[in-house]
Amino acid sequence: VLQGLNGIPVKHENKIRPLLFAQKAEIVKFAEKNEWHFREDSSNKSDRYQRNLIRNQVIPQLKNINPRLTETVFQGANYRKFYMDFFLQEAESFITGFVQIENELQQISISALPEKYFNPAFFNYWLSGFGFTFQQSLELVNCLKSTESKTFLSQTHQIFKEREKVVLREIKATEIYEAAYIHAPGNALQFGGKSFVCEIISPENVTDFAAKNIAYFDLDKIQFPLQVRTWETGYYFIPFGLGKRKKISDFYKDQQFSSDQKAAQLLIVNAGGEILWVVGYRTDDRFRVSEATKQVLRVAVK
Repeated sequence: VLQGLNGIPVKHENKIRPLLFAQKAEIVKFAEKNEWHFREDSSNKSDRYQRNLIRNQVIPQLKNINPRLTETVFQGANYRKFYMDFFLQEAESFITGFVQIENELQQISISALPEKYFNPAFFNYWLSGFGFTFQQSLELVNCLKSTESKTFLSQTHQIFKEREKVVLREIKATEIYEAAYIHAPGNALQFGGKSFVCEIISPENVTDFAAKNIAYFDLDKIQFPLQVRTWETGYYFIPFGLGKRKKISDFYKDQQFSSDQKAAQLLIVNAGGEILWVVGYRTDDRFRVSEATKQVLRVAVK
């Protein structure tokens, strides 16, 4: 986008445009003088196409207002090129000097970043190739200047502020940012790179409460379909043994989850909207197996 402000380049990769300096009338006059035959695309005369409407109708009107329009445009393009060359040098210095690559992550130390680089233009130069918009770059810079932590997503990548770092990571094919459903006991689900299996058992067959990959619930309190998903702001549950509600975000904080872990952590949600299980960590106390439980829903993940 930035390079486009300079107009069409004379040379780009293996393409050379040697006549960009000349106007069409000059080229036609030169060809006729030298008796060079040429062809003109007949569609150039049709105002059905926007480019022709601008060329045939708009530009002549602008030239009536400013007879030196062509000279002004070329001069402006040259000025912009000087400014753009300067910016591109600074942007490359920003990337080579402060973006560090480690374990497939790109990271920037916020405290080490000079004040002049807290500018969305530099971040957009870095991030646009990963599918992020200028607006996201602007919001990210505002986030860096505050105590707020926030995550931004493109189609292929995730960028977030984590303590004193900005971290860019690729979203793996196995990760998910939507929901899937377990419709009934006995159903299995492949989701988020994991396999979920539900089955009904009797209370006396509950033997491995300590297993992190297995959870048990009072079947009479469960409503299908169960939803498997990642968290959203405002989610809460009542952790087993705690007896009071806790925000999922606070639970993640207590577990010292990184932003990366928060984004990938799966939850199982009752059809009524209650969080049943932060998978691998803690179930909800409201759905625990008790002495009054008649049937148990066993959920295993691997």
